Amino acid sequence: MRGEHTTDEQIAEQVLRVPEMYGFLIDRYETKLDKYIHRKTGLDKDARNDILQDVFIKAFKNIASFDSSLSFNAWIYKICHNTLINDWKKQKKHREAIMNEDAGIFFDNLASDTDIESEVDSTLLRDRVVYALGTLSPKYQTILELRYLEDLSYDEIALVLQIPPGTVAVRISRAKKQL
Repeated sequence: MRGEHTTDEQIAEQVLRVPEMYGFLIDRYETKLDKYIHRKTGLDKDARNDILQDVFIKAFKNIASFDSSLSFNAWIYKICHNTLINDWKKQKKHREAIMNEDAGIFFDNLASDTDIESEVDSTLLRDRVVYALGTLSPKYQTILELRYLEDLSYDEIALVLQIPPGTVAVRISRAKKQL
C-alpha cells in the first residue's frame, strides 16, 4: 500500500504496523501545514519548523486513536490548530491572521463562492477584503481561512474546531456578512 492511490486513512492504519509509513503522511502534509502555520502566525521558517515538528510528533504519538472512517486531513489540521492555540497562549501575542501574499487566493475562492467579482472591480474589492479580514474576530478569520484557503469541507471544519457542522455554516455566513 505505498502507491499514490493509497488514501491518507489507509496509510494511517499501516503506520501502526509499519511506523516508517508515517513518512508518507509527512510528505503529503508538510507543505500544506507549513502554509497554514505561516498564515496564522507570520513566523519565520525555523519557528514554523519547530511547530510542524511538534504537530507531527503529536500526530504520530496519537495515531492509534485516529478513526480511519473519518478524514485524516481534518484530524491533522485539528492537531495543528490546537498546537497553534497552545503556542499563542504561551507567547501571549496577537498574530496577523492572513498574510498579504495569500489575499489573492482567499479573494478568488470567496468570489467564486459568492459571485462578488461580477458586482465590483476586483482589485478594489481585493484590498477591501484584506482589510476587512483583519478586522474580524479570530473565530471568523479562522473559519474563513479553513474554508477558503485550506479548502476544508464544512464537516472537516467542524472536526477541526470541535463544533457542529450547522455552527460552521452559521459562522461562515456571519463572517461573510461582516466582510
